[in-house]
Amino acid sequence: AALVDSGGSVSDTFATLQPEARFSMIQDLIRTVARDVVGSDELEIDVPLLESGLDSLAGVEFRNRLLTEFSGVRIPNSAVFDYPTVGELSRFVDSYYANSTSTTSPVVEAPVEVAAPAEMLELLNGRSGRTPLFLVPGAGMQAGGFRPLANMLPVPVYGISWPKFPREEWPSTLEGLAKLLLKEVRAVSPGPFFLGGHSFGCTVCLEMARLAEADGEQVALVALLDPRSLPPIKQGTDRAFQNGNLSESLALLSSADGGARYSDMAEEILGHDRAAQDSVLRSSVSPAVLASLEHVHQTSQWYSGLLDAACEAAVDRPLLVARRILFSAEESWREVPSVESRVEMAVREFQAAVFQSNEEVAKQAVVWCGGADVPITNVAGAPFT
Repeated sequence: AALVDSGGSVSDTFATLQPEARFSMIQDLIRTVARDVVGSDELEIDVPLLESGLDSLAGVEFRNRLLTEFSGVRIPNSAVFDYPTVGELSRFVDSYYANSTSTTSPVVEAPVEVAAPAEMLELLNGRSGRTPLFLVPGAGMQAGGFRPLANMLPVPVYGISWPKFPREEWPSTLEGLAKLLLKEVRAVSPGPFFLGGHSFGCTVCLEMARLAEADGEQVALVALLDPRSLPPIKQGTDRAFQNGNLSESLALLSSADGGARYSDMAEEILGHDRAAQDSVLRSSVSPAVLASLEHVHQTSQWYSGLLDAACEAAVDRPLLVARRILFSAEESWREVPSVESRVEMAVREFQAAVFQSNEEVAKQAVVWCGGADVPITNVAGAPFT
């Protein structure tokens, strides 16, 4: 996909500067944004951003800020992986302005960016030329957690991240969400479709497969990665999400891959009275991280509400023709350790309140596949890892 959005205009300031001055200004601006997002004035130009505190939450806000600062420049979702330092990212952005002020075409190719209609789909690896795999994440609806898996696979892998649409535009039913996501998938691939979902995302994945097969399309694979809330979900699941606070969401984030840097902060915050926890959290993180955490928190509440209302969707489902496979992680929340931290306790109690057992999952998976057998593979590791 092109680096330049169609119809994008070049900033008069950048367009009139000499190359060296222009690059210096771009680099200073990107470094300023990066330092603000990670909350550190010591971030250097040649140090990888991902080693400087730019995690998946902050990465979303960082890209959004760059899109605002450099209007008309298409910043790929994978920017911090393709251009890992401030210096490399600055050269990428500068290439747009260099080409736009020359006599050559202003279109510069980004290496792996493929634009999705509403930017819900993020290409998680640099693969091409083969039928892609589409992955639906769990609560929080952020695709970044799939990147390690995507890097191990030989095919293009797309993850779905829920964009910051106005809340009133979000689908009000599971079927509505599945239709919207399937539309995005169809815009990238004509099929056959290879679909996968993790945790809450498994139900959305199954609904997408049902809709595709109902339209006569071929679904080659439905991979269910540790589903724990196949409707009808456990009583109280939606209430657990609706009553949860931001600090508990931070604790859950800290237990997932890539979230360990928040563990100490979450541990300290959970030591406060519950009524004061979110106030302490808001004063402890940067505005960028807070905005992303609030988005994940709100998305999780919405997601759980869709599943809570989807109980009737499991009734009389047609036989799912696609190949099916289910991976189950260890039921770690069922064992109470003799000693555990506040974060570990919060995560375990949340999982105990909302997660289905392996036995319940196996039963509900058959129902959601219309009575079809669902082979189960047990894997090592906890649900969030």
